[in-house]
Amino acid sequence: MNEEQINKIRTLALESTNANERDNARRILERLNQPLHDPKKSKPVRFNMTFGDKHEKKLLIQIIFSVCPAAEVAEYNKGRKFEVECPAPEAEQIKLLWRVYKRELKALLVRSVTAFIHANRIFPPPKEEEEEEEKPSKYDRDELLALSKLASAIDPTRVPRALLTS
Repeated sequence: MNEEQINKIRTLALESTNANERDNARRILERLNQPLHDPKKSKPVRFNMTFGDKHEKKLLIQIIFSVCPAAEVAEYNKGRKFEVECPAPEAEQIKLLWRVYKRELKALLVRSVTAFIHANRIFPPPKEEEEEEEKPSKYDRDELLALSKLASAIDPTRVPRALLTS
């Protein structure tokens, strides 16, 4: 089995919406990884991981050390890259988890900011002269419900009255 096929199976194991497909992919990976996880046969590899901000950096550190606690990590390029050394199977798992979790973190941050705006009712005043057409939401029903729950969990920020009257 070549590396491309293994990567497709790993992606299915983490991202598939079909439970049976996910379970089958995980079983295949377990069978494939058994000989790969032999520490005597697995040579360490060095690879680079790039992150964008402090949230991504924290997430990447968590992923690296949850997969391979003995990994060696060096930060460089003005704090935007890590050079990681760990066994090859763990390196592949780190890369795959990073791709999945990074995308989800970005989506969550966008939803969090939207929920914060709604919780604090930070909106422009309504236009009186023009009747505004109802614009379709960029969120589907389930996403709107999730945003509503998230917004309801946020305590509105208390702004001192002195700041409002200035």
